[in-house]
Amino acid sequence: MGGRYSVYQGHHASVVCVASSPDGALLGSASYDRSAAVFRTEPAGALVQLLPHPDRVAAVAFLDNERMVTACWNGAMQVFDCASGRLLLLLAAVHAGGVRTLTVSPDGRRLLSGGCDGRVVVWEILDVASGEVLRQQQVLKLEGAQSHSCTVACVAVGDDSNLVVTGSSDSLVRAWSLQGRPTEATPPSIAAAAAA
Repeated sequence: MGGRYSVYQGHHASVVCVASSPDGALLGSASYDRSAAVFRTEPAGALVQLLPHPDRVAAVAFLDNERMVTACWNGAMQVFDCASGRLLLLLAAVHAGGVRTLTVSPDGRRLLSGGCDGRVVVWEILDVASGEVLRQQQVLKLEGAQSHSCTVACVAVGDDSNLVVTGSSDSLVRAWSLQGRPTEATPPSIAAAAAA
């Protein structure tokens, strides 16, 4: 079964993350060549911006249809205007050891970053007119047996924009509420397997 596809070129090393703007007009990519790229989907493959970074870029996410956030191995996050390539915000050392993943909640109100320090930072996405871009809301990190002991490699947010699921190199998947605690409920598939 065939389908239409397009090729987007601009990087010179591994591409490790891709994202789409909410309206689907732009694509973003993160690469170990120390750059992030913004492409137009129409005409397909058109490079809008190639954004240089000081270190390998681990993740990209769109805050809205005009702004893209990038995350680097050096722990920094940067927010860019997609059309001009202008740097809107630089956040240094957000995660000790580096940022590895970014995701935006389905309601478009929060950005979540996960890093090598085992933490997830929750950011409020602010309107362009406010003059600000992001405001830190909370940090999801517990001590002891309930915390991630290694890098948070991936983060997903449930449809209700309250459930947060994290995966880590410690081999654990954790479900969190945005109150900062693991959720009490055991997923049915896990409960069924445990009962067997």
